Amino acid sequence: MRKTGLKILFALLSFNLMIYASAQTSKTRISAEEFYKKIKSSKEALIIDTRPAFKYDENRIHNAVLAEGQNDLIRITKGIPKSKTIFLYCQIGDRSKKAIKVLKAEGFSSVFELKDGLVTWIDEGLPLDTDPL
Repeated sequence: MRKTGLKILFALLSFNLMIYASAQTSKTRISAEEFYKKIKSSKEALIIDTRPAFKYDENRIHNAVLAEGQNDLIRITKGIPKSKTIFLYCQIGDRSKKAIKVLKAEGFSSVFELKDGLVTWIDEGLPLDTDPL
């Protein structure tokens, strides 16, 4: 009887953890429109482009800085408050998904990822910086 109760308790805890993890993901992965609105309302936010340099050189979200890899990401965020709002994006969402895990592991608490990447940003006609670097 006692083992059955423990199994049920374990199953409920596991289920709650899965729901919590899912909710956290959905809160950090946001649509292009929401991403844009949050950037506009967060003047002090850090915007990080995780695409390769040649893509960044072609176009980027205004004021975005380039972080091609984990080392760049750590270097850029070193010394900034862990509560600072950070926005991440890449071309389709693969690189930024990895980058958000790195930043959360580093202790950053306010990190947002552009869902489905810059492709959706462009599809929605949101502004891009295309000035040559």
